[in-house]
Amino acid sequence: MKGGSIVLEPVLTDADFREVAGEGVGLAKFGFGRYLDPADGEPQVRGAQDAGIVVTCHSGGASIPGSKPITTDHLLHLAPDVCGHLNGGPTSLDPAGLRTIVTDTAMAIQLVQAGNLRSAIDLLQLAAGHDQLHRVVLGSDTPTGTGTMPLGVIKTVAELASLAGVDAATVWALATGTSRRVYGLDTGVVEVGAPADLVVMDAPWGSLAADAVAALNRGDIPGIGAVLIDGQVRALTSRNTPAAGRAVRTTPELPIPAGSAHVC
Repeated sequence: MKGGSIVLEPVLTDADFREVAGEGVGLAKFGFGRYLDPADGEPQVRGAQDAGIVVTCHSGGASIPGSKPITTDHLLHLAPDVCGHLNGGPTSLDPAGLRTIVTDTAMAIQLVQAGNLRSAIDLLQLAAGHDQLHRVVLGSDTPTGTGTMPLGVIKTVAELASLAGVDAATVWALATGTSRRVYGLDTGVVEVGAPADLVVMDAPWGSLAADAVAALNRGDIPGIGAVLIDGQVRALTSRNTPAAGRAVRTTPELPIPAGSAHVC
């Protein structure tokens, strides 16, 4: 199952992980279990990985009552597949430890909206400077105590593309194709045989940018003009983004789908 994760707890055994993996569970999250010390979770992290489950580990300060901060030393000891919200969830970690994770490990690095933007920029630039962008994935880490953020990932792409000096097309790939590879998804790329789930976007109406990529590079949220799910047009205008600079036209013309924003 790709819609949720099993939460690692001290009581889980290797047999438990083999059982849930056999039922199709492919993701696990560490960081909220009843461990006196987060380092004590290493056997469960390893057991889940041995069963073929991708393990994401909480990073940074405690985010819910009863949980504990997870430091860079914990991450180096636990060696999860993905360092979840490494730029802070929501509290960021020490710069020296983050540099070690980027330069001396192979763990995937997740950057999120509900974290520390300064740390996200530093991590992305560090990964780019050490040819490690293939390990970076983007997320929103919402809804959490931070709240619910519509457009969380798109906003993250716009911020990082405009502030970190990495082109929007590359940052977009971190949120799509790289996430596909790291998490073992079937989405995130445009190719024959992939799910026909597509978003058509443009520079927002009134932007100085000529297209969606240029808009993201200058920090503007693109205007979404159409959404296709399973090859079917589900929306032609967005409820959350500015209007697209150029409206999508269909042949033959379609009625406005129910998923579209109301147009006066």
